[in-house]
Amino acid sequence: MKFHCNGEEKRFVQFGTVMTHPHYQRQGLSRFLIEQVLREYQDNIDGFYLYANEEVLNFYPKFGFFRKTEYFYQKQVTFDTTRTIQPYYMGEAENRKKFKMAVENRVYQGSFEMAGHANLIMFYTTGFLKDCVYYSSHQDIFVVAEIKEKTLILYGLFSDKVIDLECVISEFGSDIQTVVLGFTPFDTTGFTMSEVLQEDNLFVKGEKFNFLDSEKKCFPILSHT
Repeated sequence: MKFHCNGEEKRFVQFGTVMTHPHYQRQGLSRFLIEQVLREYQDNIDGFYLYANEEVLNFYPKFGFFRKTEYFYQKQVTFDTTRTIQPYYMGEAENRKKFKMAVENRVYQGSFEMAGHANLIMFYTTGFLKDCVYYSSHQDIFVVAEIKEKTLILYGLFSDKVIDLECVISEFGSDIQTVVLGFTPFDTTGFTMSEVLQEDNLFVKGEKFNFLDSEKKCFPILSHT
């Protein structure tokens, strides 16, 4: 997977959905597959990473992986605007085509963004986030976001131009009091930074993940496999 980090391209391999059928467990099959991937890609990429649940925290260190902290950004907001952004229906093929085109032609709205991989974003937005896609005709931008009571969780912004994040947030109206970002913004002014707290734990292998700590970044939520 390719990522852009402050204008620099990084290439990582992400492990996802590692499991073994119960009938074939305890035969070393997961170890065989992981070691094969490590051998095949280690000379051509910047590192490996994955998200592990609590049951396998002792498994991946056997392959040289170690836990890494990520950081997310949030802030309190107050707007006296009405909601102008509109839900975007992903149940129609033509709508999905337009949205995918916007994803493919997007410019980066954050300082650490996944490059390409439109199909992964389509997996999310035609599945359990299918009701979380919005479109702003004022700014010609697609937004993937969840609203939980008075909290807006922004997962991704898709446009062919850099968008003012504050303007996007204001389009969700005066009901929103807290904004949480699922990506690292270009400008963190006014945001509070916290360590990511989630059920799955980030594990990395390689020497080029220090930027997550030094620059306080997180892998975009929509890039998780």
